[in-house]
Amino acid sequence: MATKFKNSLRVNLLITMLLVGFSLKAQTTEEAQKMIYDGYIINSETLQKEAVKKLQERYDADKTNTENLYQLLEAQYILLNGTMAAQNEALFDDYIDEAVDNAKEMLDRDKNHAKTKGLLSALYGLRIAYSPMKGMFLGSKSSSLAEEAIGQKSEPLAWLKYAGNKYNTPETWGGDKQEALKSFKKAVDLFESNQENLNNNYHYLDALAWLGIAYKNAGEVAKAKQQFEKALAQEPEFSWVKYALLPNTEKALANQ
Repeated sequence: MATKFKNSLRVNLLITMLLVGFSLKAQTTEEAQKMIYDGYIINSETLQKEAVKKLQERYDADKTNTENLYQLLEAQYILLNGTMAAQNEALFDDYIDEAVDNAKEMLDRDKNHAKTKGLLSALYGLRIAYSPMKGMFLGSKSSSLAEEAIGQKSEPLAWLKYAGNKYNTPETWGGDKQEALKSFKKAVDLFESNQENLNNNYHYLDALAWLGIAYKNAGEVAKAKQQFEKALAQEPEFSWVKYALLPNTEKALANQ
């Protein structure tokens, strides 16, 4: 109980410190990325909503800036994806339509933007997760976007979202857990091909986490543990891995 209290107190203090830092509007891509990253690492809806708010303000100040639009889209996606843990459908409903509209606007500006195709595919996937019946008309859209994204260039985020699509889609609708595992691995390899881009990269950490999940699902628990440990070596405060994925995997190994 004391340990949980200390962890909760530390997280609350961290959120307070970060919000103070966010009181000034982000001016650079690096600052915007850091805002999104911190919210993702500790899975804080408070931080994620603040990041969306600040990036929305920045985009509203200059709607001709495509980089500002893309940074806003990423922040919205991280917030929406984070609602899944608590099944906060009300918060999801508050943001999903605008996020989809922003993704479509990005593709109007650059029809071959692989990252955006991957994110839009994932947004459709989240809609299906909350409302499975929507899979009848959104499933094919999500899959097509994911496949288009990986067909354009070797973009690790595109491969990550393609892998997620394959992992979470039922087999009868084209899902394939083994294909997903291979694609998660490819995404990780592509991220790691440029070591300079790994710091504060939440997509890379997400790829490691999902590769570990895919390994564990395939019965390769030791390999799963390696991926989770790699993620924590990169970011020791990655809460999803630190408090859930790695401890559960260590228990599974102990029971083998």
